[in-house]
Amino acid sequence: MWKFLLVICGLVVGTDSATVISQLEMEANAIQNSRWWNTSDAYFNISHHCNWFEITCNDAGSIKAIHINPKRIHTEALSENHFATLNLSAFNNLESLVIRQIGLQGTIPTEIGHLSKLTHLDMSDNFLEGIELTHLDLSRNYLEGEGPIPNCIDPHMIIGNKHVCSDILHEQINFHFQACKKSYKVKPIIVIVLPILIILTLAFSFLICFILGHNSIKNKSAGTTAIAKNGDLFCIWNYDGKIAYEDIIRATEDFDMRYCIGTGAYGSVYKVQLPCGKVVALKKLHGYEAEMPAFDESFRNEVKILSEIKHRHIVKLYGFCLHKRIMFLIYQYMEKGSLFSVLYDDVDAMEFNWRKRVNIVKGVASALSYLHHDFTSPIVHRDVSSGNILLNNEWQPSVSDFGSARLLQYDSSNRTIVAGTIGYIAPGK
Repeated sequence: MWKFLLVICGLVVGTDSATVISQLEMEANAIQNSRWWNTSDAYFNISHHCNWFEITCNDAGSIKAIHINPKRIHTEALSENHFATLNLSAFNNLESLVIRQIGLQGTIPTEIGHLSKLTHLDMSDNFLEGIELTHLDLSRNYLEGEGPIPNCIDPHMIIGNKHVCSDILHEQINFHFQACKKSYKVKPIIVIVLPILIILTLAFSFLICFILGHNSIKNKSAGTTAIAKNGDLFCIWNYDGKIAYEDIIRATEDFDMRYCIGTGAYGSVYKVQLPCGKVVALKKLHGYEAEMPAFDESFRNEVKILSEIKHRHIVKLYGFCLHKRIMFLIYQYMEKGSLFSVLYDDVDAMEFNWRKRVNIVKGVASALSYLHHDFTSPIVHRDVSSGNILLNNEWQPSVSDFGSARLLQYDSSNRTIVAGTIGYIAPGK
């Protein structure tokens, strides 16, 4: 029983294979016997016809497109009618046939009408003849899609088809019909009303945007006035004005020491979680410096420079507060703190291998190169110490507190002749 089934399967497979081979042989013989191509040419003799420029085959090796190049056609085809010598019935899978400008004469073979897969046919600029076509009516059929129609054909000859529009777009010589998706009739009233509606909609949208923008500016101005009494100034970037001075006070409980993570000569640093969940570092400057009139200009200049710096290894400045009695800067929070603290922490120092250290050196060098050469106005840091290099959770460094000497007064008791940390000052400074 099993042997019988295997024999039957073998016969079926063998029959299918034979059919495919037979089809390919028919196409090859039709190409060979047509005498359209100069088979004495080495190009046509060496390579398989599927590799010729004029022929395109599908994955099974069957010809699906023939595009004749007039320069490669056999010279005899220019003086003799070789149309009949090409057996078109052999090409069951032919989808495109282009045989233009090759001097064909005679009548169009009827085999073309049996090519069920043919979707593109171009026989222009030849000397073809035949019976004069006096009438053509394709109406009320199942034609669909797009197709070229000669200008001499009445549009009524194609109406009533399944998916073909009767609205014809006339062009210079030809006109085309397109697949119907919806009615293309446009009433005159729509042509008039539609532009008016569009203009009114745009005007209304512009008016709404103007009112909302005006109210937003008004609210921001009112908030700034409330906060900026007596020359005070408060500004936060990147948070769309959702952070207010009261939020900072509330988050730090009026700068309670529990939130303080570091103290320096010029201020204290606090860890602050904003209402939106973002954690930032807030550097609050000492009050006695905030009371100095000349310190105001220095502070503003520093804020201006920091707000313009954009570099991955320079700590980001999110905002500031300038008040006669309080000044603070809001920075990007770096989770691992300063390089100084990491080096003196036994646990972090064990994890701080040489590869991480080399990457930190590269990052700091990149930041300094940016400050010296790529920024609008060159900036000299003057205090690149381990305490001013901050690290995040991924051990990526960010340079901070650069230009801090610009924030100080020359007559300040905290200022020495040379700005910077002892041991880290650049030579010659």
